[in-house]
Amino acid sequence: MEDKIIIREALQVFEKIRKNGNKTNLGFELSGLIAITSHDGYTISVSNDYANLTIFFHNKFSFEATNQKEKQAFLEKLKQINKGYS
Repeated sequence: MEDKIIIREALQVFEKIRKNGNKTNLGFELSGLIAITSHDGYTISVSNDYANLTIFFHNKFSFEATNQKEKQAFLEKLKQINKGYS
């Protein structure tokens, strides 16, 4: 996940947050990232205070961050969770 979103890896991170994270009133939280799913399960989001990745049906996605530094930090956090949890 260098400077781009790899949907398959982002979906893996979403599942790792759900599996290993703490349930909150928003969703599941792990290492500062929150994983949320829509009621129908077709849309998921992984976010923190500075960035939000939303994956829609058919692997379309939206990624927003407050600035380039926060974008890089978010992508690095995704990579850390993907490598550090099963």
